Amino acid sequence: MVSSVSPGLVSSVWAQEEPEGDAAVEPVEPQTPEEKKAAAIALFGEGQALAKEQKYTEAIEKFEKAFSYLPDPNLHFMIGEAYQLDGTENRDFEKLRKAIESYKKFVELVPEGAGADKANERIAQLEESVKAEDQRVARLADEEAQAKLDEELAAEKLEKERQAKLAKRKTMQ
Repeated sequence: MVSSVSPGLVSSVWAQEEPEGDAAVEPVEPQTPEEKKAAAIALFGEGQALAKEQKYTEAIEKFEKAFSYLPDPNLHFMIGEAYQLDGTENRDFEKLRKAIESYKKFVELVPEGAGADKANERIAQLEESVKAEDQRVARLADEEAQAKLDEELAAEKLEKERQAKLAKRKTMQ
């Protein structure tokens, strides 16, 4: 529970000494389970704030880092949601595929309950969208291939006509 973690613990996890000169100091990695939990909670909060600002890529990084410290299945749901929002907003179907993967990981870990039902609904919706896009891309590829073939056939026909005219001129001379 977030309220059970003392603010001092969260700030101590990421405490840094003042750098000497121009040397940058990396944040101290949490070591103990308590530090890892505090870090995960802090990262989760940062991820939520970034998602609200529609900075989904950064939010996903925070959620994934939080998961590395505290493997809470709900983080898979949050990662899926961020990928879904980013993918939908930017028509990025690779991100929608990643959203599906994250929701599936969540359902694998939490197979029952309202969260699982919601994740399964989103999986079904996203799979339908991705399938439709895959079909559209395949259709466009087929159309492009047909257009290229038509262009090549037209060029071959023109070349044959040109060759026939040349041959006819040679026979007339």
